[in-house]
Amino acid sequence: MTLVYIETNFLMSYATGRDLGTNELVTNPPASISFIIPGLCFMEVFSTFESERKRHNKLINSFQHENATAKRNVVSPHSQPFINHLKQAEVGLEEIFNEFETRLYHVIQLLSTNAEIIESTSEILQLSFFNRLIDQEPTDNLILASILHHANQHLQNDKVLLTENRKDFEPNTFASSAIQEAGIRYFADASKFLEWHIAQSKS
Repeated sequence: MTLVYIETNFLMSYATGRDLGTNELVTNPPASISFIIPGLCFMEVFSTFESERKRHNKLINSFQHENATAKRNVVSPHSQPFINHLKQAEVGLEEIFNEFETRLYHVIQLLSTNAEIIESTSEILQLSFFNRLIDQEPTDNLILASILHHANQHLQNDKVLLTENRKDFEPNTFASSAIQEAGIRYFADASKFLEWHIAQSKS
């Protein structure tokens, strides 16, 4: 069994439909992998969702304001076509956001029942505080501390960290060295992880 550590951007990747590999892992996960996620990530993704909803509502309100302004223009021949485009854009934006919300809640529900959740114990909090591998991002550092703590308790398993968050690992030698020492392979791309996993299964 391969332990696959995921975090907040995995949920967002699926919810926004921005990566085919993530979509494949959620909809058709290999039987030989087990998802592990820090519980903190669920709180973080709800916070991100709230920010996205505010941004979405602000954009919709601006469309509606421009629509109302254009309707008052009884002279320009461009007013009505502009109003029609704005309305189409508003409808499309609402549909995309509703789909995003549906997919987000779907993946949260799926992982809350099928993934192993790492709770933030006092030991993990202390590790995060005294070992600041991601110094400028305390939330990311706590997520990493949770993953490293779990990994060090499962030395016999193949382990993978799947995260698009390249800035915390690719230029950060402290974080990248720590995950290597814990026996964790790092993948920033879900499709590349799937290719590696299939190759491992055949060997």
